Amino acid sequence: YNVTQNFSAGISYFRRSLEIKNKTGDVKGVIRMANKLSEMYYDRRGFDSSLYFASIALEGAESMNLRTDIYQARLAKTASLIRQQKWDAASSELSRLEKTARELRVDVNFFVRFHVMKGNFYLSKKDAGRGQVHYDSALSFPNRNRFPELYAHIYRNMAESWYETGDYKTAYGYYQQYTAALA
Repeated sequence: YNVTQNFSAGISYFRRSLEIKNKTGDVKGVIRMANKLSEMYYDRRGFDSSLYFASIALEGAESMNLRTDIYQARLAKTASLIRQQKWDAASSELSRLEKTARELRVDVNFFVRFHVMKGNFYLSKKDAGRGQVHYDSALSFPNRNRFPELYAHIYRNMAESWYETGDYKTAYGYYQQYTAALA
């Protein structure tokens, strides 16, 4: 049984786990549970709750100076801000991520996710040209570095972002590429 298949049961399970991790002082556990809750709420379009839990994860990661957890939480936070159309806050987070992107250019996973997030940001602001530049940058990395599983992440985000613009035909095309990448 996978607790994430039943949203209500999964949320209840992870919230309780977060509470226990918090009471016992398990900061790394808090970060893991908060990230999972952020992801689950994001997938259900609960962007305000996703942002809340991403912020908890980010605070914990920064308190322990956990570089990977910091940028994962910051990416989740930025994604939620973009979907809520909180442009200034999303732009501020992207600026912080850009500094990390320059420092971690060798980290293909992060670099791809950063460019996907920039693509999402510009497309959500109706700047498809600038968005596509970042999506193209993201798409150039998985093949070159033999990480084809990142294609699924890229195409899913492209499909979601085009869906948000109301261009359902383009969104569906990218969704088909997403499902093909999963196969």
